[in-house]
Parts: sequence; C-alpha cells; structure tokens
Amino acid sequence: MASLFARLQAELSAGRLDEAEEILAALEKSSADRDAALGRLVLAIRRHDRDALERLAASNRADFLRREPKLHLLLARALRHTLGLAAAAPELESLCANHTLSRRSRIRQEACALAHLARLGQASQSVEFPPVAEAIFEIKQGLPIVQASLNRLKPQYFILDTGAPSSILNRSFCERAGIACPEKPARTVRDAGGNRLGLTPLCIERLQLGSLSIRNWRVEAATLSANFKVAGILSPFDAFRGYGFELDFKSRALRVYTDSALTVKQAQAADKPFQAVGLVWDGGKCFVMASVNRRAQGWFLLDSGAAGNLITPEVARTVENSFSLEQRLRSPVAAGRMEVFQGFAGTLAVEGADEMQTDFTIVKMPHDPDDIIPLKQHGVIGVPWMEGRRIFFPPDGHQLYVAKL
Repeated sequence: MASLFARLQAELSAGRLDEAEEILAALEKSSADRDAALGRLVLAIRRHDRDALERLAASNRADFLRREPKLHLLLARALRHTLGLAAAAPELESLCANHTLSRRSRIRQEACALAHLARLGQASQSVEFPPVAEAIFEIKQGLPIVQASLNRLKPQYFILDTGAPSSILNRSFCERAGIACPEKPARTVRDAGGNRLGLTPLCIERLQLGSLSIRNWRVEAATLSANFKVAGILSPFDAFRGYGFELDFKSRALRVYTDSALTVKQAQAADKPFQAVGLVWDGGKCFVMASVNRRAQGWFLLDSGAAGNLITPEVARTVENSFSLEQRLRSPVAAGRMEVFQGFAGTLAVEGADEMQTDFTIVKMPHDPDDIIPLKQHGVIGVPWMEGRRIFFPPDGHQLYVAKL
C-alpha cells in the first residue's frame, strides 16, 4: 500500500491525472482510508472540481483529513480557492479552535486569520455588474495595470495578476486612503522569491472596477516592495470567482461575464478561431502544459503578473547545453526581490495554442517544504506570451480559450 501511495503521489505531482485516478481506485479498494482521502482531495484540487470537493467535505472520508492539521488546512485551502471563502469558513473555524496547536503554529495562524477574514463585514461579499462588465488596462513595466476605486475614493492602479491566488492591498495605500489596517500581520506567506509577506485581513465596503462593483470585498493587506508603485494586486480568480472573464491583450481590456456560457460564446465569436487549453491547479494557481524548443515539456504557471517567460535550470539544461548561471539579475517581487539569470531565445508552445518565439529568463523556483504533494513546476508563462491574444477563462476552471494570433 505504501508503494501504491508513492505512485499516486508521483502521478499527482506530475499532473498525470488519468493515471492518478486509476491508482486511486486501487488504493481505495485496499482500505487505505487516509491516503485515499488525501488522494481524492489533491485530485479535486488539480481538476478544480467543485462537486468533488463538496462531496468529499460532506463525507466521512474527510474526517481522516481533519485528524491531521496539515491535511485539514489543505482541505480548507482547497475549498477557499475553488468554492470561495464562505465555503471554507467552517473548516477554518474548526482548525482555528484546535487547541492542540500552539498559537504560534503557522497552521493555526493561517486558519484563524482567514476565519476572521470570513467573519468581517456586515454582509456577505457580492458582485454587481451588467451582462458584460469591462475595464481598460494598460501595460506598464511589462505588467497589466488596471484602475480601481475603493470606497468611492480616487481610482488607483492595481496589477492584474493571474499568478496570485488572492488579492492584496498595499499597506502604504491603506495609510494614505485612511483605511484602518492593524499593524501586526495575522499570518505570513512567501512570495515568488521566497520572501516573507505578512498579511492582515480587511473588508472593503466597495471596490469599483469599470462597470463592475464588489461589495464587502474580503481582501488582505501587506507591505509590498517599494518597487511596486501600486495600490495592490488584483487576482481575477479571487475577485471574480464563480464568473467567467476575459483578458484581451489585443484591445487591453478586462471583461467579466454574468452568464458562464457567455464566456465560451464570446470566445467562439472572436475575430480569429479560438483554441482550447487544459488547466490543472495547485495552491489556487492555474497551470498549463507547455514545451520549450519542442523538447522540454511540463507544467507552467499562467501568470499575468510576470513580465517575462521563465524556466527552471532543469528545463534550461535539457534544451540549451551552453547556458550558464553566471549572469545574475535581481527582479522585483511582492515582498522584495528574487534572483534570476540571463537565459536564451527559443520557442514556447502551450499545448493547444500557437508556438511562438520568445526570450527565456532562468529562475530557481523556491519550494515550500510544508507543501503536500506539490505540482512539479517547469516555468512561468508571462505577459510576452499573452500579448496580442484574447484569453477567455470560463468559471469552471477546467480549461481556457485562446484566440489564435
């Protein structure tokens, strides 16, 4: 059974979900209840499967996860990223009340902080907009920047970031705008460079983004790097959860759709044929299968918050024998800087979409030792791949649609 579970972990980390499903079926027959429950949870996370998560959370099998705080937190995170914070609240409250955990425990701090975030405000979070809401963005320093207004104040700039699992307000903006923000962070996470980022839960009465309004917006505040001259980072997967949206890098427009079918209809009505691209998920982030120079293939984070296309040293070694890690650069990230290395020119092909010529930057991607069965990441697909494309994201999160270049 141990070897069966090891095989399941390997397939889930590699994103081979059909193979993982077969192994999981055999594991469930062996009465390895805890391992089978964990496998079902990670498989539902990878597939962004709302129904499977709801069934698991309501079943007796979830009790095997709740017995171990790390697995209980993974369940709560999965519910939050897939179904929303309100759906995760009961699990977060239960984990926060687990007095076998120290108050300094990272697990308990995260659970309590997010449980508090869910309780904030006088009403539940709601989104109001016409059938199609639109907000124009511009590209600054290689990133999509959109203007949004909080509590009817003067519009401010936000980074539109599909690589962020949740939205963040900049503490410096909160101070200038008179938005009360407790000094002590409620929990700590790490940014793309491995730097610590302290987060504090807030509830904003109103976020206005073009013709779209979010009332009682649950968000967290952090001290962003001085290199980030913005009011915050807006994650469309977080802010518009349950709705389809489009990033139009041709017309520089963000569009959000009330009707889930309308997202696909808009893709089909695009001026150029669209291509379907499959997605897998990990930690609230979406990944696509891509290849570099038609040789190295793997999962790449789809990240509009990245100004370049990035690959790991392992991928670089596979496709380019002459590369080196001698020319080091420092690139800004949310809480500071990360070390990157000069790469090389090559081809990038996202499975299901057109191949393109691009420049790659090499980066060592930090791994959190606390991650449970993490997806093996080969790189990041950033704005250079998105330029000139219309990208449609249906609300189910199973795939996206890309208009041909």
